[in-house]
Amino acid sequence: MAFVAGFGLDLAVSALSLSQTFADQGGQTTVQIGIGSQARDETGPDTCGGTYPSVYLFDTHGDITATDPGIVGVGPGSNEDSSFQTDSTITPEYMKLVASSSDATCIAYASLTTPGGDHRTWHAGYVKQCNDLKNGNIWYPSPELIPGTDFRPGCVWLSNDERFLQAISFKMTDFGFPETQQAQDMQDQYTQFPNTLCQAPGRMAMWETMDGEAAFCIPFYDFDVVKDPNGFDVDFQRIVSGHTLGCNMGSSTFFHQLIIPGFGPKTLTPAQEAAANASASASSASAAAAKTSAAAAQESANEAGTNKNAPPDGAGNMGGILGDIPASDAGGSEFTIPATAAPSTFVSPQSTVLATAAASTISSPPESTILATATLSTVASPQLTTLATAAASTIASPEESTQESTTPAPAAPSTDLSAPTTGPEPNSPPDGAGNNGAS
Repeated sequence: MAFVAGFGLDLAVSALSLSQTFADQGGQTTVQIGIGSQARDETGPDTCGGTYPSVYLFDTHGDITATDPGIVGVGPGSNEDSSFQTDSTITPEYMKLVASSSDATCIAYASLTTPGGDHRTWHAGYVKQCNDLKNGNIWYPSPELIPGTDFRPGCVWLSNDERFLQAISFKMTDFGFPETQQAQDMQDQYTQFPNTLCQAPGRMAMWETMDGEAAFCIPFYDFDVVKDPNGFDVDFQRIVSGHTLGCNMGSSTFFHQLIIPGFGPKTLTPAQEAAANASASASSASAAAAKTSAAAAQESANEAGTNKNAPPDGAGNMGGILGDIPASDAGGSEFTIPATAAPSTFVSPQSTVLATAAASTISSPPESTILATATLSTVASPQLTTLATAAASTIASPEESTQESTTPAPAAPSTDLSAPTTGPEPNSPPDGAGNNGAS
């Protein structure tokens, strides 16, 4: 006997250990179904028994070779032979178990004996492996043994009311192996690379619901499954997504599986993954080398002045020429603020008078000196605004300044700031007024 540990169960069983248990039945194909029983830590009625499932056998091309409608009742822990015996001498390669009613039945194993003496066994321990990965409720810890062994695979629930799985199909030759080493190798693969079991519907499909003609077909491999020297599949991705569908699956659903061929999750063998990593590293290094080479070539062209892609001399970051340009070239217009506009920017009436006078009478440096003096006086004392106004009104060209006025000029107020005054100046603001007119 051979038992290989995996995910808490001894999953791999060699056909050699089963050959005496499931003996040749007179040159005919025979199927035996094992039913689970209540877990040891549970009490109450044992519900693992129910209705015997419908059994379908398929050849290597996915065609049905024999059927058993099931329906009959089975008890917990029983080992029931199928009621059909076919005259076909074709060796079945796939089996499908379909729930016959809503009375859930827990299936522990299915064993196939062919007219040629082949013995293949699938068991629920493989379903446990997938159930645990997805925290499902489709596996149950039945303590029943596979006959002739001390192996307890548990059982998988089947019912047609969507509580559990409605059906399960599997490739018998990928689970029951003629030799112990083959069993060991495949269990190692399923443990290390669970996609090659749980995401490979051509190997084992777990049907939650079936639609249309899906009950009479399966996903299958229309190619030979080749092994490497370690006993692993040569091409994991082909195992995961390279299956063929024998019919229209309609709206059938599956337990965390992608049934459409070519859409399975990416799954590489260790050799494929190493090759992919090496290719990615080589591509990255090649791209880096090409980038460095291009940069060096451009720098060389820049030095030689032959780089056709270089910006023109003097170009800035935005591609413009550095320096000043006339406003007219930038889409604007040149303008000068008129002198007469200046008074509006002053803050006191006295300053306005002075600014107006300055803008209208300034004509030569000597007169500008008088005006500047008046401006300083205005800053020092608002009362001197009159002086500034008078000075501005008499400023003229040098020729006009030599002519005598026929009207005597009014006497200028005293510029002695310390002299007392007898009253307010005619043009002075009221006492206490500041430059902005505020007390």
